[in-house]
Amino acid sequence: MSTQQLKFERLSTTTTLSGITTLAIVNQSSSNSLTLTISGQSTNITLATGQSLSLSASSGFQLPDIDVSGTSLTADIITSI
Repeated sequence: MSTQQLKFERLSTTTTLSGITTLAIVNQSSSNSLTLTISGQSTNITLATGQSLSLSASSGFQLPDIDVSGTSLTADIITSI
């Protein structure tokens, strides 16, 4: 049985997440939304204050690179590789 490495982190600047298999993110900003964009794509997901999102790649695969951005960015994330 393989084990996953979990990483807990608070983001406060625009960041690109890469090489991960799962992502859980919560927008902790008191007044600003955050945006998640698949690197190189024009479609994005916006999370309002307090909203969360979880993503998981199929077994044996990784999620594509994900850019996280926002004004006064404050987001808590958990990732695994």
